[in-house]
Amino acid sequence: MGGGSWFHHWLEPIWPKGADHSHYHSLELGLAFLSLGIALTSILVAYIFYVKRKDLPGFFVRNFSTIHKVLFNKYFVDEIYQATVILPMVFLSHVVALFDKFVVDGIVNGVGFSVKLVSVWNGWVDKYIVDGAVNGVSDLVQWGGGKIRRIQTGYLFNYLYYAVGGVMVIAIIMIIL
Repeated sequence: MGGGSWFHHWLEPIWPKGADHSHYHSLELGLAFLSLGIALTSILVAYIFYVKRKDLPGFFVRNFSTIHKVLFNKYFVDEIYQATVILPMVFLSHVVALFDKFVVDGIVNGVGFSVKLVSVWNGWVDKYIVDGAVNGVSDLVQWGGGKIRRIQTGYLFNYLYYAVGGVMVIAIIMIIL
């Protein structure tokens, strides 16, 4: 029917080489007239049903209720799709959401709690043991310096007093032992 036969060229890779396609022209015309006939017949039937004889739709609904129900519900395609695709996907999404909520989030929250617990423990050890030891040595040195500072007054008679006192202490220890 003309038009550059783009469809024919598109299908060229699947047709055998050298095949005669001329007989498809009559098939193409036949299908075109068939579809035109179906369209015109449908228009005529609709005109009869809804303009000329408005009682016919009710008659068919009453006498062919099963066929009417199937056609009215579009062959139940939506219901079948809902039952076979949508509902299983919704169920699967709920299962995955529960798995995420209780398993994945449980693992993540458990690891987070464990890390927090370890960091609190490490903070306590750092503050009271490591820093405590460093600060303890510092405090001991400062305390000892304060005590020794009292001895180092710069007065010679104080140094002589401590020396005589030390000799007396050593002498008493030597006598007792």
